Amino acid sequence: MGLISVIAHAGWLALGTISILEFLQMRGQSVEGIWRKVLCAAYEWVPAIGLVIWIFLMDGVDFAVFPLYVLLMMSFGRLSRTRIINLFFILCSQVLLMLALPGVRDRWLEWACSLVALLSLMWHLVRIRIRFHPILAFGLVALVAFTAWVLHPDIARLHSVVEILVISMVFLFYVHDARVRRTIQRERERDPLTNLLNRRGGEEWLRRQTGSEGVAVLVDLDDFKFINDSFGHDAGDAVLREVARRLQSAAPEGSACIRWGGDEFLILISQPWSSAWRPRIERMYNAVTQIPVQLPGGTELTILCSMGVAWGRMSHQLIIDADRCLLSAKQTGKDRIGWVDADTAVRQVWSNASVYRFARAFDQLTRHTAVACIATDVHYNIVDVNPAFEALSGYTREQLIGKKPSMLAARGDFNRRRYPDIWASLEQHGRWEGKLCNQHPDGTVWWADTRMSAVRVGGVVVGYWSIVHKAEEGTVDVAARLSTFADQNRLPVLVVNREGRIKAVNSAFRDLYGTNLHECVEKRVDDIRSAAMKPASLNDIRTSAERIGVWFGVTVNEGIHREGAIPAVSAIFKCPVDSGVVQPGEDVHVELQVPLSRILQEWEQITGRSYSIEAIFLQTLAKVAEWGDPDLLAHVTRVSTYVRWLGKWMADNNLLTMDQVETIAVASITHDIGKVAIAREVLLKPHSLGLEEYGYVKAHALIGENILQTVLENMRLFDGRSRALIDCARVIAGTHHEWWDGSGYPRGLRETAIPLPGRMVAVADVLDALLSRRPYKQPWPKERVRRYMLEHRGTQFDPQIIDVLDAAWDFLPHLHEGSEMGLLKEG
Repeated sequence: MGLISVIAHAGWLALGTISILEFLQMRGQSVEGIWRKVLCAAYEWVPAIGLVIWIFLMDGVDFAVFPLYVLLMMSFGRLSRTRIINLFFILCSQVLLMLALPGVRDRWLEWACSLVALLSLMWHLVRIRIRFHPILAFGLVALVAFTAWVLHPDIARLHSVVEILVISMVFLFYVHDARVRRTIQRERERDPLTNLLNRRGGEEWLRRQTGSEGVAVLVDLDDFKFINDSFGHDAGDAVLREVARRLQSAAPEGSACIRWGGDEFLILISQPWSSAWRPRIERMYNAVTQIPVQLPGGTELTILCSMGVAWGRMSHQLIIDADRCLLSAKQTGKDRIGWVDADTAVRQVWSNASVYRFARAFDQLTRHTAVACIATDVHYNIVDVNPAFEALSGYTREQLIGKKPSMLAARGDFNRRRYPDIWASLEQHGRWEGKLCNQHPDGTVWWADTRMSAVRVGGVVVGYWSIVHKAEEGTVDVAARLSTFADQNRLPVLVVNREGRIKAVNSAFRDLYGTNLHECVEKRVDDIRSAAMKPASLNDIRTSAERIGVWFGVTVNEGIHREGAIPAVSAIFKCPVDSGVVQPGEDVHVELQVPLSRILQEWEQITGRSYSIEAIFLQTLAKVAEWGDPDLLAHVTRVSTYVRWLGKWMADNNLLTMDQVETIAVASITHDIGKVAIAREVLLKPHSLGLEEYGYVKAHALIGENILQTVLENMRLFDGRSRALIDCARVIAGTHHEWWDGSGYPRGLRETAIPLPGRMVAVADVLDALLSRRPYKQPWPKERVRRYMLEHRGTQFDPQIIDVLDAAWDFLPHLHEGSEMGLLKEG
């Protein structure tokens, strides 16, 4: 092969190797994840395999190229131990190939070059911190080759020397060019003022670490603009340089210190988070803030900063999380550290990027204003409030972010009735103005003049901005005050226009009448009045309210989806209203109702006595039944007491509520009302009953149920609560002799098919029967009664109820020593 061919082959070999390296480096920068790791692992081996293929396919190229390739890979700055090991194995592969080929003894030039490369590798391993200069190594290889030719001058060795020189020169030019490019790249990625990585360099560092676990610390100098404005930009530059130096010295080894913005620094730590990092980051914070910075001229200035700390997988999202924590720290007073695990609610609300940017802009514009402002997203979730709003509302920013503005509303429906109008106005016109009734955390009410506006970015609504002023009391209309009073006291209220049509109702009205808002609106108010009210009475109500401006009296109303009349004490006021339900300033009639059931309930709470109509009625029925059996009233009264006592223990075990306990206790008074139809001589028989007599007595369960069913069907004027109590009494009368195993009467129901009131009264009825004296038996001792109840657990009685009874047995009331309790419960 001629000399020219040797030079061409050597040049192509060197350039081909460089091309493969450049390709691998380029692909390594463009891929992520597992493929990036694969390319990094193959970076040294792929060109080496290419060299082997070239050696065996091309004439005139020998194994001396392997040591040169190893020297090339050692010329790019400090080497990792992994790369040194890979290069060592490449040299070992070369040795094995040379040993496998003939003419081993004639290849002493390749052996000498390999020895130079091996010594260079050992130099890196032993003294890895000493700078390696490629010219020395390549020069030594060239010197060895030239010496070999001088000692044995022949054409083959000349070709080897030329080959080594050409490849070495090409590799040296490439190393020089690569180092120049790397220097330029470093300068492009460095901030000239602080010598930290700039944003571009930080992005590149983050790209290389993407996917690994790490920590992001974002630092912002508080009020840095004040330093520039007061001391000049030279002083500001000195502060930035000093802060950068302190952060770099305090940051862990291997982390990236980046000047992220004008007065923002970012420290990226490529190590997983642990609790030990918290004090280290606090020391980093102290390093910046505790020692004053000396400005040009000798002035000392204490630097304050805020930090945001987040941890997780290295990505841009991690930096966003740290930025959110930084914003949270600045909004809660500055000069502090915001931790990602301390701001969960804020991170959830700010998870959307547009909402987050909206919150940042809101904070910058409203933090120092004296006007109370609140920002919500498009779903009306609060994303931020300013300090003035915190002072006005009494709530902290942390309590409000992520919540609906309705949490500020005073108890009741005044604000909620206005929400549909607010939403419609914001969607159609992008703004709304009006008054809202709010309350402080201590329950005191305050009125707010509120102006809401949609915030658009590029024509898209990203949220809503509200300006809030505390309204003067005198500017709040009477209708709003009446509605608020009704809402706060859970009283039904309805707003009626001049034509007598309902325009608005509150939730208490909807609950009482069993309806919803859409079924009520535009309905004539006379349609909810009972037929028991005469047309003349309805006309008097309208006339008085229109002429005098007020009417007070009793109305009888009908439930819309509930049977029965609803008597109530009503007050109707004529007043102008400033709301969306009618034209502003138009007169309406605002009707407040106090249902009769509410009056009786509050009477019972005040006096401690139950004077409800249904309780008195049931007591009367029980008294009627006593005509057939003189001891019956005492028995049913004791049963009622046992039921109330047992029910309280069951309520403690979450088996029912106290409201249910009182209903069942009062309703149980008539569980034996059917005995009014049983012959007196059978009820008072002094010994056990025969089969026919027992069958006759068993009929009292169905008889009692039918009596109370007839009462229920003829009680149209009773409200829902009263009807529920009578219905409970009916159920008890018909089921209190059913057994858990299905062997009871009258229907043979079993287990949970028996209503709970019937199961409870069954236990109380037998309990009193066994403890009482009867014409045919003496009272049983308490322990014998207890054994009977436990023996019949799961057969006659509900197992859960017996378990409660047994656990509370020591507290069983003593009712058989002459102290009877009446139906009208004492407080």
